[in-house]
Amino acid sequence: MTRRILLGLAALVFAMPMTGAAQALFAEQLKQGGTNTVTTGETLDGGKIAVATGGWVATGADGKHLDHGSYVTVYKKVGSTWMIYLDTWNSSM
Repeated sequence: MTRRILLGLAALVFAMPMTGAAQALFAEQLKQGGTNTVTTGETLDGGKIAVATGGWVATGADGKHLDHGSYVTVYKKVGSTWMIYLDTWNSSM
């Protein structure tokens, strides 16, 4: 059961679209053909609270490394659905 939940959390991290400030920050880079790669490092399931950690890399259309950093997302189980409770990321450059 836990393994299935953890795999589901990893899938959520990859499926989440960027919105708001994050979308504005990367919109121009993505428009020009750049990419953002998100890698899930660890997921921890605490029953009704779960945490996913990992990293991300932004690459320009020319393949140039633009930025990289890490993220932490906290999920809260509401009924049978995992909802994002807290999400934060940073630049390591």
